Amino acid sequence: MSEAAGNFIVTYKDHVSQAEIDEHCRQIEASGGKINNRYTIIKGFSATLQPAHVSGFAGDPLVDTVEPDGIVHTQ
Repeated sequence: MSEAAGNFIVTYKDHVSQAEIDEHCRQIEASGGKINNRYTIIKGFSATLQPAHVSGFAGDPLVDTVEPDGIVHTQ
């Protein structure tokens, strides 16, 4: 049984160009992922990713963080 896709926020290191981020987005969509939002204030995007996408980011020198997307509450 394969693991289900999940929603994640992916951020990139400061030196990464928009062209490199766009290429990652194309690769994700070509392999079954879905880009939900592209961010301009931070270098990154939110996406529905397969487990293979998430594990692939682990060793990528361009990627800063990959975090599950969710609702944040404040008190």
